[in-house]
Amino acid sequence: STIIKSPSLGLFDLSCAENSLTHKIYCFGGRQGNQNSNLIYEYDPATDNLIQKQAVLPYPIRSMSCIENSANHKIYCFGGYAGNYVAQIFEYNPLTDALVTKNPIFTYGREALSCTEDSFTHLMYCFGGSTNTNAFTNIFEYNYTADTLSLRPISLPFPRSGFSCIENSQTHKTYCFGGNNIPLSFH
Repeated sequence: STIIKSPSLGLFDLSCAENSLTHKIYCFGGRQGNQNSNLIYEYDPATDNLIQKQAVLPYPIRSMSCIENSANHKIYCFGGYAGNYVAQIFEYNPLTDALVTKNPIFTYGREALSCTEDSFTHLMYCFGGSTNTNAFTNIFEYNYTADTLSLRPISLPFPRSGFSCIENSQTHKTYCFGGNNIPLSFH
């Protein structure tokens, strides 16, 4: 691992998540100009050091949604864009610096989705997302112990992409903010 003195990467469309055991922050993919990245960075707020990890995404990808599962402290990244729309889920273990591709896939690849964890059940939920022609109303549930992804019977009230969802850990309800109801395509 190489320490990068400046935490500014010049990247956008990346996704970051905290490891709640170490309080280090991990950032995945993104793009610089027109080039997508397959790199993973670790930022340590205590030392203000940014390190490029040895593990990499299987291909350059941007516009994923990455979240930590608070039960196993692994980070899960969903969807994204890599020249086409990604339908996969990636699991990153910060303790071992290992990335694996999980078995389930979304019915359609998507970018600009928003995912969050229910901290009581440790199930993860992904909302909406888009391609260059569609924004989605889907809500998916990912069960990391069973490695299953299932479409929930309810949907968002209207198509939504490029928004942010977060769980209230006291009530275990998810709240989503902002977004767009048309596809967000910048290819």
